[in-house]
Amino acid sequence: MYRWFLRTGHKAFLVLEDGLNKLLTPRYNPLHFMGAIAMFLLWVVLISGFYIFLFYRIDAQDAYPSVEALTHEQWWLGGIMRSLHRYASDGLVIATIIHTLHVYFTDRYRRFRWIAWVTGVMIFISIIPTGIVGYWMVWDMKGQMAALLTTDFFGFIPSAGEAIQRSFLNNTVITDNFFLAVLLIHVLLPVYLLAFLWLHVTRISRPVINPPKQIMYLIVIVLVVFSLIKPATSAPQGDLTTLFTSVPIDWFFLFYFPFIQNVPGWLSWGLMIGATALFTVIPWLVKSDKPAPAKVFLPKCTGCTQCYQDCPYEAIHMQKRTDGQHFDFEAHVIESRCASCGICVGACDFKAIDLQDRLSGEIRRKIVTQCSPEMRGGGEPTIIGFVCENSAPLDGLVDLQHDCLKEMPNVVILSFPCAGMIQSSMIELALKSGADGVFICGCQVGDCHYREGHKWMEGRLMHERMPYLKSNVDRTKVRAFWLSMLQTDKLLEGIKTFQEDLKTQKEEIPLFRTERFRKSAIIPAALLMLIPLIPIYFMADATYRFYPEDRAGFIFSIKHLGDRLVPCVQRTPEELAKLPYYQRKPMDCQPERHPVYVEMSLDGEKKVERIAQPSGFKKDGPVTIYNKHILAAGPHKVVIRMSNTGNPEAIDHVFDGTIELKEGKVTVIDFDEKKRDFVVD
Repeated sequence: MYRWFLRTGHKAFLVLEDGLNKLLTPRYNPLHFMGAIAMFLLWVVLISGFYIFLFYRIDAQDAYPSVEALTHEQWWLGGIMRSLHRYASDGLVIATIIHTLHVYFTDRYRRFRWIAWVTGVMIFISIIPTGIVGYWMVWDMKGQMAALLTTDFFGFIPSAGEAIQRSFLNNTVITDNFFLAVLLIHVLLPVYLLAFLWLHVTRISRPVINPPKQIMYLIVIVLVVFSLIKPATSAPQGDLTTLFTSVPIDWFFLFYFPFIQNVPGWLSWGLMIGATALFTVIPWLVKSDKPAPAKVFLPKCTGCTQCYQDCPYEAIHMQKRTDGQHFDFEAHVIESRCASCGICVGACDFKAIDLQDRLSGEIRRKIVTQCSPEMRGGGEPTIIGFVCENSAPLDGLVDLQHDCLKEMPNVVILSFPCAGMIQSSMIELALKSGADGVFICGCQVGDCHYREGHKWMEGRLMHERMPYLKSNVDRTKVRAFWLSMLQTDKLLEGIKTFQEDLKTQKEEIPLFRTERFRKSAIIPAALLMLIPLIPIYFMADATYRFYPEDRAGFIFSIKHLGDRLVPCVQRTPEELAKLPYYQRKPMDCQPERHPVYVEMSLDGEKKVERIAQPSGFKKDGPVTIYNKHILAAGPHKVVIRMSNTGNPEAIDHVFDGTIELKEGKVTVIDFDEKKRDFVVD
């Protein structure tokens, strides 16, 4: 079932990719550089965020007005920057999700790629809380909702949970220090994100971190226009005495909060931890045999560094010579990083490196055998095809006994893990051995399964990458096809056309490089950029009703010290004299305290009844209790009984009264340690 799911998803992405290639050409296909688009959007977020920081006031009174002033008083730049910050962040989430799905369904996350996948999960985990804390900084009703439900989420933590929930009990906690702390968190989280980004590409040679400049320009233009049409605005200013009911929320970052509000804490924690664990271990859910890594044959290695330069995963490094030859360096394969793609084999003109389970010598023997006079005949030209296993599949079309197409026995098919493994000398050998023509079939341009195989093969054919296809090779006898796994028919059609060209001795020299540049593709690319803005338009400020409008909030919360387990004893002058001066306290007190018994009834129904143990390792800290209810507005009978010694029979403090809950407001009952009595706020 799982493998069927993977195959179906893979086919869906191939269909989408093929359609985009036809519309935009492979050069502008966003699926080929979705990770680079996400990284570019991250830079837009960082630059616009820095501009906002210049005007942001770290002040309890001015934080919210300073953000609003950007939108209303500086709309021509500050408002655009704020909107860019907001919508580029949403776009970053969309691009990250699409990139993740594409990598997952195209099987580019396992084996040697597991580090990129795991760090990608960490990157996403860093992005979401960064955005959430960003809403705290504004401190509108949206930020207040995010803060309160975050504390409710952490309220499930034993012992510390209720203390965390008390963090936003009333407006007195919203101080300058609060905004300073939130700002530091919002700035430090991207530091971790950038660290994970570095790890994300640490085993990749020449990572693509920027999309084509035309796409970058289009992204910025589209975001600026969208920012002018729909400027980012704030909800009403946060007020902890007001119950958040219907709040416009950004579903790209705040999607989890409706879930937190509607399910028990254990379920929201379980889902988050389970989903994180599942996504982290995905690279190991499908087991497959690991192909043997490449191996260097030192007697033939000249230390030319070409294999080192061409390896897409930094699996080869050059080290000092170990065999005494006069060359300075030798190539060394890091087996744990090796993708077994064979690109290094195609890069080596000295046959000094090879795949252990697919030796190039065996391939050469097959080429010579298939081109021998005994194997030729039938009146049709003999064609040798070097086909990448991740390109157009020929499953069921090949006669495995004779390595030829069933319907075209004159066409010999030799498979490679990647087109980059094909050596230029193999093409030359095939033509010298009697083949009438040679074709190469690799992955679609820009979408090589091993990143750069088609690029290097194309460069060798075009005399742009060593080792070159020699100039004396008749180019009319060589073809190159760059196709996806959905284009088998196109490959067969191309082979037939190639065969006819050979029979008619067509002298036109083919262009090995697939067309990549087409200015007309910029227009559909611009229209394509508008598609992600549709969900952003509707989901960036979609109103969600957390509570009915006619409800009120009631919170019973205390932070209270129980009596000491052992009463304090007055020290005598003689006892004080024997102590060091810094320990000379008049009273001798043991730190341990009694638990506190608390019960609270609401409208005759008991809501809280517990004996709360003191906090701290020495059991000398206060107990914390937090209990929240959403009720109909109006009068409600509340009875609270509390014992400082944990004895339900020896009650020390009582509250017995009726409180009036106002619609849309929050009423808090707390215990004032100075007054030694319950207070209603």
